[in-house]
Amino acid sequence: MPKTVSQEQLQTVISKFNADITEYEIIEMDKYQGWSSTHLYLVVSADNNYILKAKTENQIAGYDNEVKICNALRQIHIQTRCPILTTDGKIFYKDKDFYWCLMTYIAGGTSHVNEYTETTVSSLAKCIEEYIRISNTESKLAMLDLKTRAAQKDIQALDQFIKEQQTLEKLKIVKGDTIKEIYTVLKGGFKQELEQIKQTSLIHNDINPRNILIDHASKEVISLIDWDHGCYGRTLKDISDAVAIFYDYLPITKANTYKKQFYANLTAPWFTTMDPETVELAFLFYYTVSKWRTILFYLDLLKKYDNKYGEEKRFINEMKQTYTKWADIIISFYS
Repeated sequence: MPKTVSQEQLQTVISKFNADITEYEIIEMDKYQGWSSTHLYLVVSADNNYILKAKTENQIAGYDNEVKICNALRQIHIQTRCPILTTDGKIFYKDKDFYWCLMTYIAGGTSHVNEYTETTVSSLAKCIEEYIRISNTESKLAMLDLKTRAAQKDIQALDQFIKEQQTLEKLKIVKGDTIKEIYTVLKGGFKQELEQIKQTSLIHNDINPRNILIDHASKEVISLIDWDHGCYGRTLKDISDAVAIFYDYLPITKANTYKKQFYANLTAPWFTTMDPETVELAFLFYYTVSKWRTILFYLDLLKKYDNKYGEEKRFINEMKQTYTKWADIIISFYS
């Protein structure tokens, strides 16, 4: 459970940043933020609003990456949250409990995917296509010292899942009749087709509903936030992650409709000239990597803690739900 933060502590933290904030109100927006932050606040002042995040040591690891990307995006007029430096020029302030980060505020909020409209889907495609396009033409982004997402690590995730198949079968997580067949198709297809695709760019690398800011009135996507995992990689990774949102939260028929609309709003030549079968293969590949990694994550926790904290049932349920969702999507594509 996160440590409690007092108003006095928050006031001290805010005073450490190079922002002219005198009279303000602090609104706690959310708790238990998970991977991105532990506490999240909206700081409302007379002149400007800000987002204040409390991060742990593990959560702060990707913030330097986010700062570099967001500053570069701002310079080329792509809207995103940008960091405010501390009075001594650092990107965060550290007290005894947390690493604190202050960022500019963008009006809007996240929405559940079942509230998405055709406008949301179309504008999400345009938002992603815009930073992909600019990242290949703007020197400010090309000069960023970012990591490159290694395709081999995705292959290794599939390999590791197959190695753990017997363990997962004993736990009644998976059924092994078609897993190896799908594994062979995806791995082989990736090497033969996807590796021939040279289209790379800046990718967000963590597109999910919590990182998509939407104007609640118009339902248009305003911005992508939380660029902690941003890097260079295959452009189809972000495209596939966006489509995965529809399948994770909507009925398959609705997801199919939104997928077609999403693809129809990607008008760049690098996408429109691509073989549709390759695009579908990319989605299935990245979707499988994501779900299998999630299952392996909980399996690792199960092995590591051996029900020390009474979490065995939860870990197994998470694995079963993830596998069921993945299997349903795979069956729908191959049927």
